[in-house]
Amino acid sequence: MASPGLSRPGLCPAQGPGGLPGPGQVVLGLGPRAVARLRRLAGLYTRAAYLRGDRPGFWWELPVAANLDWERRVRWGESPQGEARVRHLAAALGLEERLHLYPAALRPGERAALDLALALIRQSGLLLWEEPLFSLDPREGRAIARAVQGLSRQLGIGIVAASAASLTGLRQLAAAWAAERAPATGTERPLGPGAARRPGPPFGERLGAGPLPAGIQEPRL
Repeated sequence: MASPGLSRPGLCPAQGPGGLPGPGQVVLGLGPRAVARLRRLAGLYTRAAYLRGDRPGFWWELPVAANLDWERRVRWGESPQGEARVRHLAAALGLEERLHLYPAALRPGERAALDLALALIRQSGLLLWEEPLFSLDPREGRAIARAVQGLSRQLGIGIVAASAASLTGLRQLAAAWAAERAPATGTERPLGPGAARRPGPPFGERLGAGPLPAGIQEPRL
C-alpha cells in the first residue's frame, strides 16, 4: 500500500519501498498539511521511531544514562545488541561525557541529542521527526543535523521531517545532506543515495526565505 501524503503536496516524494524514504534518505515538508501527513504515517507505521522536537521525550527525573538504559530495556531487553546500539548513539550524538548528568544540566542541543538517541534506540528503518531541531541555536542545530545524517546511513534509517511553520530546522537538515552530495546544479531532487533528479524552483524562492542548498524539492503547499 502506498504511503499517504508522501507523493502529494506537503511532503516530497520518496524513493524507498511504498513511497517511504530508503536508508540514508530524507524527505522534508513545510506547513500544517505536511505535519498532518507525518502524523498519519505515525499512526500507520507503528514500528517507526517518532520524535517531536518541541516536546521532550526524556524523563527529567533520571540522568542521561538511566534514560537511555530504560529505553534500551523496553526495546531490546538484555540483548547485547541493544547495549551496543546505545553506546553507538551516545558517541555519535556527543553524549558520552554527559551520561551522569540530569537533563536540566544539559545544554538545549544536548537535550535534543538525548531525545534523538531515545527515539533511535528503537530498531526501525524509519524516523518520523516533527519540528526538527526546534529552537536550537545555529551551531547546535548544524552539529545535530550532521550527526543525524551520518546515523541515517550507519543504521539504515530513512527520515521524514516536517515543520508547521519554521524553515530553520529543515534548512539545516537539507544542508547536512547536501554537503554529502553533488554540488548545486540548478535542479532540485530528493536527498539520499539513488534519489532521482527532478526539476523545480528553489525551495525558499516562493516562500521569500532565500534558496536552500541543492537537494530538497519544492513542497508544493
